[in-house]
Amino acid sequence: MEILIRNWDNTSYVWKAATWKNGEYYIEDDCGFEYGIKQTNILAVRDDNRIGYVQCNYCNELIENTPESIERHYAESEAKKDCLKCEYLRAGNKRKDKTTTYTPNGDGTYRIVESYVSNLICNQSYWPMDIESNDAKRNCQYVQCRRHGVQQIDDIFVRYPEPFVRQITVDVLDAKKYPFEAYNNGFFEYDLKSRDTLKACVNELGIIDHFVYISRGWRYYLYYSDKYEKLFYLDGSKYSERMHAIMTETKINSTLKKISALYKEANGNDEE
Repeated sequence: MEILIRNWDNTSYVWKAATWKNGEYYIEDDCGFEYGIKQTNILAVRDDNRIGYVQCNYCNELIENTPESIERHYAESEAKKDCLKCEYLRAGNKRKDKTTTYTPNGDGTYRIVESYVSNLICNQSYWPMDIESNDAKRNCQYVQCRRHGVQQIDDIFVRYPEPFVRQITVDVLDAKKYPFEAYNNGFFEYDLKSRDTLKACVNELGIIDHFVYISRGWRYYLYYSDKYEKLFYLDGSKYSERMHAIMTETKINSTLKKISALYKEANGNDEE
């Protein structure tokens, strides 16, 4: 898998080999150190090894989305169960018939062997359980994959492949005479003449990277997909399809219409 990063080491649009685990993207530097990459710093994913796969809710392993492969995953985990060799095995407190033998080694030391009868405990959880109990069998780490099942991979680049495949440049803003307003957080902001609430943010390459909706002094970041004619919103470090409640449906629709018009304008210019 490779990801196209908006900005990496002060360079725009860099492809990097990546892995995906626990719902996050990671890359390694030349020294082998691993770095998490914010989803909203990614424009595209190629050679995506998640397509056609589901994820185990317990161990997070990617599994081919077929009944046979999912069952195989469960069975392989369960086959590892061996209580007498498990790291969580402990002797219980119900010990009896204890005997101790001492065997001299001839050098002043002794081999001491204790023998007793006891129940055995699974110490995996906060509440130790007899290994023969139903609770221990149900909570065994090797049956959790089957218990928790699998889920579809919930990621924008799986739900909407190549959402940002096409970008437009500042030329379309200049053509419509939208004024440059400020340089903010590494981007050139242009006012889209929408009652001073909507800005286009242009990067150093002259490409419109995202948009900002401003309300009551708060800034909400928007990303437009020309392929799906859809707005995505910044939610922490991820893209979201659900906008903050401050933006009404009417405002969302008018904003979508205005941004979409920019891309249509750029399309018309491309065809000339």
